[in-house]
Amino acid sequence: MNKIKFSKDKSKFLPTVSMLIFGLLFIASISIYWRYGTQSTDTIIHQDVMMLQKIFKQIHNDCSIVSFAHSKNNIDFLTVKQFVGPEVGAMSLGFSSQWKGPYLKENPTINQQVYQILQTKTGCFIVPGDGVVLSNGKKIGVDFVLDENSDMDEMMQNPECLKSSAGALVAQIPVISKKLQDFIQHPFAFDDID
Repeated sequence: MNKIKFSKDKSKFLPTVSMLIFGLLFIASISIYWRYGTQSTDTIIHQDVMMLQKIFKQIHNDCSIVSFAHSKNNIDFLTVKQFVGPEVGAMSLGFSSQWKGPYLKENPTINQQVYQILQTKTGCFIVPGDGVVLSNGKKIGVDFVLDENSDMDEMMQNPECLKSSAGALVAQIPVISKKLQDFIQHPFAFDDID
């Protein structure tokens, strides 16, 4: 008779233990997701930025990147196969006939935002777009702003901005020098004919 009573007590104990274990596993999985989910954002950004830098170096070698139309330019034109004229998207090329696109099947995004080319006084940089939340919890365009006056060297060294243990979140790309751009656009302005 005691044996039957013990089994009834055990049957009440088992669901409680099961619920407790399930709850602990749920909390553990949420904390792991929260901890590593944000770190993977920086890892993805680093991988995408390095890939995009390689593509833009190839484009510069083939076509000579001259300039970009705005201080912030969406990278949404690498899927283009052919185009007419010297510009593709917001990018002006010196030798557009040498374009070997499409360079990608899909334009890369992070947090549903396309990457951008940011023109500053020190050069052109591939950066995550406004609205992207980095693993440090900072949101680009809200917690810090990327614009033509941004000091990219300082921001890449600041853990509150673009410095990450995952690697570089920004990459500089080559463009034709300003003097050469001026010469291409206004060749007769450099003529010393008297």
